[in-house]
Amino acid sequence: MERHFLADREENGLIVRLYSLSAFYGEVFYDADTNKVLRVRAFDTTDHLVPYLAHIKFSLQ
Repeated sequence: MERHFLADREENGLIVRLYSLSAFYGEVFYDADTNKVLRVRAFDTTDHLVPYLAHIKFSLQ
């Protein structure tokens, strides 16, 4: 299965990384202080993409 990194953000002191994996998305919640993955979440709708919208930059040229 091929994965593509899409974006990252911070939530409650954790780094949350978003990946696209075939027909669904996955988030990895990472604690940089302890160097551990604390949670993984998979979803197949765009509802959970809202927190990433502020990080998308468009270039109009």
